[in-house]
Amino acid sequence: MGLVKTTEILREASDRGYAVGAFDVVNLEFLEGVLAGAESRRAPVILSLAQNHLDYVDMETFAGTLLRAADRASVPVSVHLDHGKDLDTVVRAIRYGFTSIMIDGSTFLRGERLPDPSSGTDCPRRRGFGRGGTGFCCWARVL
Repeated sequence: MGLVKTTEILREASDRGYAVGAFDVVNLEFLEGVLAGAESRRAPVILSLAQNHLDYVDMETFAGTLLRAADRASVPVSVHLDHGKDLDTVVRAIRYGFTSIMIDGSTFLRGERLPDPSSGTDCPRRRGFGRGGTGFCCWARVL
């Protein structure tokens, strides 16, 4: 099955009444363990990389690793940027091929505007993303 949009995984789970695990993956051992567990249970899974993990992991390098592993998996897998705290990180995740993104607005002061991801050439909407919930929780189309 391989790499799919997060919306596809969540829509199927909602329609059929089951939960989907989303796991923070910060190294190869985590990645292998999560995929082995998902494949052994024949269950879809969301591989998540939170922005605060980028202090320990090079996003560009690890994104490629996550996406290749997801693409080779025998179950549906999506790759999610969790708690993106700035527009630069969100744009990089879009460029690298993440299939969903969540902008975390918790660090902004009350009344302060969140970064506007709806402008520029890397606009999430222009790349197949949609807005949802508080902040910007998005799903990209897989090209």
